[in-house]
Amino acid sequence: LDAQWCDDFHHALHVRLTGEQQGYYQDFEDRRCLITAYRQRFVYDWKYSPFRQRHHGSNAQDCPAQQFVVFSQNHDQVGNRLLGDRLSQLVSFEGLKLAASAVLLSPYIPLLFMGEEYGEIQAFLYFVSHGDPQLNEAVRQGRKAEFADFYGPGSPPDPVSEQTFEQSKLNWALLNTNSHQVLFRYYQRLIQIRKQLAIGPASCQDSPLSCHESQGIIQIIGPGKQSLWLLLLNFEPSSISLPSVALEPTPSGLTQYAWQKQLDSASLEWGGSGREAPSTIRLNASMTLAPFHTLLYQAIP
Repeated sequence: LDAQWCDDFHHALHVRLTGEQQGYYQDFEDRRCLITAYRQRFVYDWKYSPFRQRHHGSNAQDCPAQQFVVFSQNHDQVGNRLLGDRLSQLVSFEGLKLAASAVLLSPYIPLLFMGEEYGEIQAFLYFVSHGDPQLNEAVRQGRKAEFADFYGPGSPPDPVSEQTFEQSKLNWALLNTNSHQVLFRYYQRLIQIRKQLAIGPASCQDSPLSCHESQGIIQIIGPGKQSLWLLLLNFEPSSISLPSVALEPTPSGLTQYAWQKQLDSASLEWGGSGREAPSTIRLNASMTLAPFHTLLYQAIP
């Protein structure tokens, strides 16, 4: 597998979910960054980066989707935080489902970071086990310097301490509790849908996504195995009413299709509010999405 992290996708998604803008996240404060990442892989394609104070990146639109790995968390992005806090400590349960949907229903290769599939809350701290005392001290000092950009004064947990390692172990007992079981099943359902509808790099290779945003809701129409699919992602903390689903630019001729619901994160089955969307819609119909709501529909020819 020849592929690379698509950090731009993570950073854009993280900022939309958490609102954080410290350190390199300041480069992704424009809410349009996530749309750009869905459409063209990299957000920074040799444009000016405020964080780096220079031009950065390159255009990757000619590279196929299977060359990019996307994620809402990984060992770098969690472990390099001051306290190793996971996304489960930063956003709501609905936000966790939204993050999972954004990654697993993307056109790229999804990566799941250990424990995220059931909402692990234990920190994942940066730890090392070097035998060289000088190297250990260099790591300590390097970590302190690194966090000056993000958090200002303050010291991260000692990366050489065995206690730091012990604090980072998964708590598998969480799988026996209700909300974590629900999230685990939600991840399973997303993976099942991804396979059933053939959402991913192969299907998007010849027919690119139609992706845009309206009133805080990202709307994506993509090719599947037998028919098109429509993904709606509400990143706002409030309900939003769309006067018309899938506004322009929408591929021509699609307004005549009916669309059958495949996933609704507001369903009670997924620990939602129970304010479910219609089971069948048309693209010119109005619709209201709940806060941090995910909806997936499949076209019925």
